[in-house]
Amino acid sequence: MCWSTKASFTFAFLFFITCVYLFIRNSPHDRLRVMQFTPILIQEFLQGVLWLVMTPEDTPWTCSEMNKRFSMGFLVVHVLPILKLYKDNVIYKAKSYKHFKICSVISLIQIMLYIGSWILKRLPLCTTIGPHGHQIWNRFEFVDKIPKFYQFLYPIICFTNGFFLKVDLSFYIELILLSGAYIFQLIFHFQERQSRWCWSSSVMLIGYILDPMIVARKFKHQKE
Repeated sequence: MCWSTKASFTFAFLFFITCVYLFIRNSPHDRLRVMQFTPILIQEFLQGVLWLVMTPEDTPWTCSEMNKRFSMGFLVVHVLPILKLYKDNVIYKAKSYKHFKICSVISLIQIMLYIGSWILKRLPLCTTIGPHGHQIWNRFEFVDKIPKFYQFLYPIICFTNGFFLKVDLSFYIELILLSGAYIFQLIFHFQERQSRWCWSSSVMLIGYILDPMIVARKFKHQKE
């Protein structure tokens, strides 16, 4: 989604309002969830800005300086898995932070590779418009050669940490929503999947808003 300037800024505004609501509501874990969601909020706003500076003539290697500068902002996405693991470990009182450390190292390596490639001019900096009307972010030229198992290993390590913790219903709700959104992005418009935050982000926030009601209903049935 987020197929235009208006759509991107609209979703960014809705995400911001929802995060403010969750922060003020402050139900169990709400503020940790806001912390986890912040990179997505930032990226959604950056997508709106990129729509303002992109042109149909842009290519992965040739575009305006504004396009290049704001395109670098997508690195913030690599912080999301780290915040996700940190949130789960705090909520469920993890005895070991092994998954958190592994994911942090992977994210740091990816960020360093991108920055190094930009400095050496081995990686295109420009964001372009894809054939289906969504943004295509700059990426490694060898990304298609990366073994398929790695593309699935990274999210598995980062998002299944809870299986090694004593988790509750909230974890499984979030896991199902995230997994569904991730699979959707892999299947449809694969080349443009990285900029399709509107779907997965909206699903996550809806889950966060409804979570206290779902948990409360569960406990009510247990008491009955």
